[in-house]
Amino acid sequence: MNDRASSPSSLSLEAFVRTLQIIIGALCSGIVLFLAMVFSLARNEPVPGGMLSMVGVGIAVAAVASAFVLPGIVVAQHRRRIVEKEKADGGDRSLERRLLDAYQVKLIMAGALLEGAALLNVVVFLLEGQWYNVAIGLLLATGIALLFPTRSRLDHWIEEQKRWMDNERAMQRSP
Repeated sequence: MNDRASSPSSLSLEAFVRTLQIIIGALCSGIVLFLAMVFSLARNEPVPGGMLSMVGVGIAVAAVASAFVLPGIVVAQHRRRIVEKEKADGGDRSLERRLLDAYQVKLIMAGALLEGAALLNVVVFLLEGQWYNVAIGLLLATGIALLFPTRSRLDHWIEEQKRWMDNERAMQRSP
């Protein structure tokens, strides 16, 4: 039997990943189910001029940009706090647990930003009937699905964050 798979920390990491998979799956399925409901209520003819449709496109672009940038900023701040806490008092929680918290925040933040824009585009489709709003909603749902966490992704991300933290510690020590 694989020692890694049977260790208590491995089991808790598997549960952690499973919880995040459920969250990401729920974000995606919520969009798809709402879209299915909207199809039954939608107009047959698009509204000419469709100003809300253009707003939906703009919000989608902003959400995608934000989903790439903001979680990274939050993680970087979290890493700095971990390093500062270690320096001040040695830290009271394990490094891995602190990084898992940051990963969870990063993943949920990115998913929520994309979900909000996707749902907005589905509502705009309901109001104005522009099919490109449906396409945008589905593309954003696909973006959420691409965030789907796996154990190997999590392990790789944790190792990457540890390297960044080593660099930050080295920069703090240099004059």
